Amino acid sequence: MSLIAKETQLKMIVPRLIRYKDAPRYCGMDKSFFDSRIRPNLPVELRDGSKFVAFDRIDLDFAIEGYKDRVGQIWGRN
Repeated sequence: MSLIAKETQLKMIVPRLIRYKDAPRYCGMDKSFFDSRIRPNLPVELRDGSKFVAFDRIDLDFAIEGYKDRVGQIWGRN
């Protein structure tokens, strides 16, 4: 790995808060699916007026795990 690649890797920061407009993409789904299946299971929405809405990345991860537990299937089993 080059020195530039190492420096770039060290400077990357994973945000803790994910804005609403980015949350469906973070979860790998469209906005409609996110709003109907994931968003209702999030414990907290962070708001600052009507323009800023964000979610905790860890809450998003837990909501996805919960969704998997509720509707997921193990491949090869019926």
